[in-house]
Amino acid sequence: MFDENMSVYDILEELASDNSGNFKLEVLKRHADNEDLKQFFKMTLDKSLNYYLRKIPKYSEQHTGETSLKQAMNSLMLLAKRKISGNRSKFFVSKLLTSCSRGDADVIQRILKRDPNCKVSVATVNKIWSGLIKIWPVMLCERSTEKNLKNIEYPAFIQEKSDGLRFNIIYVDGEIKYRSRNGKHIQLFDIFDEHIKLIAEGVPFKDFVLDGEGLIATGRHIDTPSNEWANIPETELFETRQKGNGIFNKAIQNTIKRDDAELVRVKLWDIIPYDEFMNNTGTTTYKRRVTVLKNVLKNEKINLFGLTMTKIIKNQGQAIRFYKNMLSAGKEGAIIKNLNSVWEDKRSKDQVKLKIVKQLDMRVVDTYEHKKKKKWVGGLTVESEDGKVRVNVGSGLKDKHRKMEPYKFINQIVMVEANGMIQNQDDRDDSWSLFLPIFKEIRIDKDDADSFEEIKEQFDSI
Repeated sequence: MFDENMSVYDILEELASDNSGNFKLEVLKRHADNEDLKQFFKMTLDKSLNYYLRKIPKYSEQHTGETSLKQAMNSLMLLAKRKISGNRSKFFVSKLLTSCSRGDADVIQRILKRDPNCKVSVATVNKIWSGLIKIWPVMLCERSTEKNLKNIEYPAFIQEKSDGLRFNIIYVDGEIKYRSRNGKHIQLFDIFDEHIKLIAEGVPFKDFVLDGEGLIATGRHIDTPSNEWANIPETELFETRQKGNGIFNKAIQNTIKRDDAELVRVKLWDIIPYDEFMNNTGTTTYKRRVTVLKNVLKNEKINLFGLTMTKIIKNQGQAIRFYKNMLSAGKEGAIIKNLNSVWEDKRSKDQVKLKIVKQLDMRVVDTYEHKKKKKWVGGLTVESEDGKVRVNVGSGLKDKHRKMEPYKFINQIVMVEANGMIQNQDDRDDSWSLFLPIFKEIRIDKDDADSFEEIKEQFDSI
């Protein structure tokens, strides 16, 4: 029987008891009027919030229950607004957890860990409370199918595709923030602040968002300024994606040390007026945005940022030659962009990605045990977002992954490389698998897996 007085903790436990998406929706619909539950999901899943706490501090488990969950959640906002910080925040949270009931203390810890621990996604929450959690804007490329390539109007821009971590730098009223492609905060201390202020002095936009690829400089080239990057092989200049993203993951998890943050470099390809970015569409042409970016980066004092290699091409033949040159140089590929395109929060027909390796983002739905080593993870069962593509992936996992607790993989987005799609021979016409899948990495900067159509389009593209 439905109990409208169920605690948030009990509701979360009920949600965790069944992995069915329909079950979770039904539970949330029953409790849609519960304001504490609504606030919990907002504070846990909204990537724009940051509580600046690396780990849960020790606290007395002699819970007094004197603080209600609503009071405790409101108190946490003092951390998000930086009204309480540093060692004071550890003492504050320790005291707060003890003053809650045992169940409410568990709920508060889920907020701080940014994990509802019941496999409820942002998409599911927004189905119940429309628009509760804003999806971070991002402009994506179309794949290089014959149909999509017809949308390119020459002359056009073509750019290298670097193999790093995409992120945004937001400048509003003199305040600077760093975000991943899904809106998570990136801790970079004040490493770039002076550079961003110099950029702000040289651009015609009061507030803006920089879009680019984060890379990690090798120790040998930590002092190499951006105006010399083009003369050095990228494999010598920057760390591999695997090593680089390991450092960026620490920055997202707020565990990075300053020495590592000082290795971060950025190849920029866009500067977007802030209001256009937040309104999900713009009017400023890409040609103008690139010109603004190119001019401001001529300032030699801005030596931690470089402009992504950008050229004008007159036809598709020149695009393919540039693409092949990028592959020969060990880079991921290339992107063609229309000069007059405007920024938009979607996969835009005005930019097309040329990429030979098919890298797919899949959701982990299960794990299976190692055949020889007990308690080790043998592999992952992954699915497309719509469940139409499902495959077991064991190749590519390193010992550090296999030693992880299996539950830590569930619902994570992982990158998988594969050579093709295979239709399963069963009763379902829409059941597919992947040929020779290889695990590459966990994508903590992504919330959604690719759909069947997105995967199919990749394999149909160049």
